[in-house]
Amino acid sequence: MIFSSLAHLFKLSVFGKIARFGGNYALSWILFPEDFGILAVAVAYSQVVLMLRTSGLQAYFIQNHETEEKKLLTTVFLADFAMSLILAIVITGIAQAFIANGLIEGEVRDIMLLMGANILISSLSGIYFFNLKKELRFKTFSNATIAADLIGTGSKIGAALMGFGALSFILGEIFGSLFKAIYGVRFVIKNVSLGLFEKSLTRKILWYIKHTLLISAAAYVISNFDKLILYQISELPELGKYTFAFAQLIMLYTFFIGPINDFLFSVLPKYYEQRDKLNDITTSLQLLVSVAFIPFFAFLMFNADLLLAAIYSSRWKEAEFFMNLFSGQFLAQCTVMCVMPLLVTQKRPDLSSRFKLGKAALIIITTMISYQVTGSFTWVIYTFAITSVVADLVQAVYSSRKYNLNFRSLIGTTLLVILFTLSTSFLIRNYVMEFLSIGKDIPDLILGFLIFILIYIFVVRTLIWERVKTSLRFVKKHR
Repeated sequence: MIFSSLAHLFKLSVFGKIARFGGNYALSWILFPEDFGILAVAVAYSQVVLMLRTSGLQAYFIQNHETEEKKLLTTVFLADFAMSLILAIVITGIAQAFIANGLIEGEVRDIMLLMGANILISSLSGIYFFNLKKELRFKTFSNATIAADLIGTGSKIGAALMGFGALSFILGEIFGSLFKAIYGVRFVIKNVSLGLFEKSLTRKILWYIKHTLLISAAAYVISNFDKLILYQISELPELGKYTFAFAQLIMLYTFFIGPINDFLFSVLPKYYEQRDKLNDITTSLQLLVSVAFIPFFAFLMFNADLLLAAIYSSRWKEAEFFMNLFSGQFLAQCTVMCVMPLLVTQKRPDLSSRFKLGKAALIIITTMISYQVTGSFTWVIYTFAITSVVADLVQAVYSSRKYNLNFRSLIGTTLLVILFTLSTSFLIRNYVMEFLSIGKDIPDLILGFLIFILIYIFVVRTLIWERVKTSLRFVKKHR
């Protein structure tokens, strides 16, 4: 089961990210840094509302195995729709108030209004996709999501070619959401009925919502506080390059973390209070994740300029510094990605919300101090990235101790992987590639990466292959 589920989730990740990368690549040639800057401002002002839409509903739905199925489906669907309607009204009000007071430009307002419409459209299919995850029907889930991504990406490119500028991003999302709504409409009609609404479930749903609302508010700060500060001290083109670099790296990071997270949120609740199995699954996957994914970010830390020069237009050359920074941040976060969902999947969203709020508060304090003391664009983003990593490490340590995870056994292997990949990436970039006269074309980039990966595979086979095989054997037992 584990292998088949992960296979479908990685298929989704591969094809979905190819579609999104292709879309972003095309948009990077059609649009300008200012368009990415406008999008960043619109998202920064409205994402707190976007994050609230499914607050607690998915986690509650997947973990509820006691309520009669159609009553649960109806209650969660109606709760989702009601919350989405409220949030769409709120985001519309915010956009109109901001434009009336001269705080945003007209194009930013238009994006925010369309985001509100997209929230409402997304609620029509939410329950269907929640149910696919609960039943571990990841083949159907991945196929439908891939199709929506392709439609959304094609719509973005078409809108950009037609001259819609920054609006192209949200128009593509709307078309993708419309496809999902149409795809899931039969399921909703068959399983949802107003007469099956179960009022007694609302109290438990509200408990989940209360704590995940706090998580969403904290996640907003974690995701956007840097952009709100940078908007005050930089020009739109500079903010656009920062946003562009983050978009490329987060796409690679979610390529890895997306299927792992979907899998963990669906499977770990089944091992509630089964500490031994919880430890085996989490530590085995974390070892495989660290060994498999860290090298990509280590390579990019020293070769982001090659990626930009080989693939993107010259207008993005100055995004190199931001890509180096985000590569380091995501490399560090890779080392604990399998531990982060533990609190929520083990029915403790209250503890997860406390950590997220603590992380948000820490980010606000440290970033504001950096802003007030230095007023420097560079120091603000360094402070933001370092604080994010430190806060995640603290939560990971707490979670591993609470659930008796044997994470000490992974520390040595993880540090070895990090130190080796960073040093090898540095040496290849500064000596080997220079010796071989490797330039900045796509074949040259691929050649440099292949040299790096071949050396890495040799070291893994030599030094830590037995540990990797042990983890693989455990995962295979749970097919």
